Amino acid sequence: MSLKISLAQWSLHRAIERGELRGLDFPRYTSETFGIRGVELVNTLLERHDDASLAEMRRQADDSGAPVLLVMVDDEGDLCAAEESARRDAVDRHRRWIDRTAGLGARAMRVNTGAEETVAWNMPLEHPELARALDACAASCAALCEHALDAQIDVLLENHGGLSSNMPAVVEICRRLRGRNFGTLPDFGNCPEGADAYANVDAMMPFARAVSAKCLDFDADGDETSIDFARMLRIARSHDYDGWFGIEYEGDRLSEPDGVHACRQLLQRLSDLHAS
Repeated sequence: MSLKISLAQWSLHRAIERGELRGLDFPRYTSETFGIRGVELVNTLLERHDDASLAEMRRQADDSGAPVLLVMVDDEGDLCAAEESARRDAVDRHRRWIDRTAGLGARAMRVNTGAEETVAWNMPLEHPELARALDACAASCAALCEHALDAQIDVLLENHGGLSSNMPAVVEICRRLRGRNFGTLPDFGNCPEGADAYANVDAMMPFARAVSAKCLDFDADGDETSIDFARMLRIARSHDYDGWFGIEYEGDRLSEPDGVHACRQLLQRLSDLHAS
């Protein structure tokens, strides 16, 4: 079965930030340039746009056959901050993006856990700071899930630093929120030094509702040079995952479009090999 391949807006962030590509045109550009039929947006690339502009983006996305699948939310506060007022502020700021995610027609919003400075990937669950941060993050995510429920939006955690780099903590949060509109977005990359990227993805896959196919560079055979994509896909299939794989090109040797093309070709080749 062919993979469902989408494209993360961050793959073209340099072109958008330089004004070479209008952010609102990303869905149509994705469909016309790459033949990709789903997009994942980033809130920091949308901040300057009002709700009317985002409504235009949704129409364009639907008309071009590349609907918005999810919105990745950054820089909106620490969901496991030690101060209750800071956590409430972070939850309120994320609620705004739940509403905007719904307006864009997406069905998921990726959040960050926070605790980048206080929680390490190898910290045991019984560590007091990890236990505190875990309780706070679980409560914050539960509040977001409640706000997102009527809009049928899933709240997703990505392995994206801080608490989310600690796999036992991520699994524990998923266990506590089991049965809610909550899950994970495993990223092939974002692995702290000393950790096992494949084990991390494997731990997150039972709860996955999207996957980020992070890529940086490719060799002469078209394989990613730092991540074994075939192994990552085997891990995803071992958990019967049949959702979207979102290309997120972050390299700097190839141009952004060339990097996206290379990653799409790699995913398609591996998908075809599995099907044959």
